[in-house]
Order: sequence, then C-alpha cells, then structure tokens
Amino acid sequence: MKYTRYDMKRKKNNSLAFVVVFLSTLVFAVVIGTVISKLFFNNNLKEVIPKSEDKITDAAKKEDKKKVVRYIVVQCGVFGKNENAESVKKNLSVYGNAFTVLDEKGTRVLLGIYKEEQGLKTMKILSEKSIDNSKITFEINILNNNACDEQVAAIIDAELDVLTSLADSNTKSIDTKELKKWCSLEIKEVDKKSTNINVLNELKAHISTLPDELGKDKASECYIFLYNILKKLTEK
Repeated sequence: MKYTRYDMKRKKNNSLAFVVVFLSTLVFAVVIGTVISKLFFNNNLKEVIPKSEDKITDAAKKEDKKKVVRYIVVQCGVFGKNENAESVKKNLSVYGNAFTVLDEKGTRVLLGIYKEEQGLKTMKILSEKSIDNSKITFEINILNNNACDEQVAAIIDAELDVLTSLADSNTKSIDTKELKKWCSLEIKEVDKKSTNINVLNELKAHISTLPDELGKDKASECYIFLYNILKKLTEK
C-alpha cells in the first residue's frame, strides 16, 4: 500500500509567511493613510482654524498696558481749629517735616508724601508709637508707556527722594543743583497734546525755581505743591 506523504512543516511555513505579509501590508497601509491625512487634511484645517496662540497674541496687542504708580500721604488728623492742628504738627517734628493743608473738612495735618513702600513703613513706625495716622493714596495710571505721564512720575519721585532725605533730623539742607540739572537736561519734550502736559510743565518750572540749597523751612512749600499736583492728576 502506498502512502501519500504530506510535508506538514512546509505548510506551516507558508501559513506563517502569509500572516507576516498580511500584517506588513496592513501596517504599511495605516502609515500611508496617516501621512496623507496629515499632509492634506491638517493643512486645510490650519487655514480654516487659527492657532490659539495667535488669538492670545492678538488679544494681548489690543489690551492696554497699564502701569500704576502709587503715592501715600500720611495723615495724622483733621482739625476744625487751626491751633489744634499746629500743636499736632509740632509734635510730629521728630518724625519728619509735617505740613498742613486746608480744605472743606478742616485743616489736615500731614507728615509727608511718600512712595508707596516708604509710606507704609512710616505709618508702621507711627502706629508703634501709638500716634494716630491714616493714609491718602494717590495713583498715576500710565497707559501704554505714555511719555508725558512717565516723566511726571519721574519728577515727583526725584523731588520726594530729596524731601525724604531732608526729613532726617541730622540733615539741615539738601543740594538741589543736580536735581535741577537732571530735570532741565534729561526730561525731554513730549507731545504737546498729552493729557497731563500742563502738569508736566508746572513740575519742570517748580524744580527750576528751587533754591540751590533746600532747607527744612522750605519743605512744607514743596510738599503742599506736590500734594496739589497729585490732586490734579487724580481728580480728572
């Protein structure tokens, strides 16, 4: 009897080859499909849908950039009688060059005008000494790097630096020649249509008329001038 001989090993090899070819073809098709999809569909979508980053950038460009400069006036009471105000003012002389301003509420006794950080420190010192105090806050809002307002703030800062130094009990006077020179040479012309151009010109004129040696007796005048300037800037 003859037997038909089957090569079982060969059949297994053929089946395995078929599976490998089939899987390779499938993977190749998926890869090609993905590439085509990215090339054609994604490009079209990019044209239709703007990037989220672009939206954020555009929004940022449109939004006004604002810088806020704050000043603190340290107040130590408001009095109906001027003699009471003068008494408090005299008692404050060990802490600085106090001054008074008169308005519809009475006579305000003010120890000084300070940049925000220094003002808060001064208030803390007074509170530790059990001296009643409060603050009046003035803000200058500088929009989009407005050159006029930046120069207004720069001049106020510079004069306050001088007045703060003058408040030291050991300081009798301050040389202002450098301040006057800086103001005349470094403060440039700005757009004459700027909202606060008149305030800027007032400040420049004020600095130019300061004595070369500013004594404590003139500190009150300077403070009162700056107080009124800050009111003008914030009451608009």
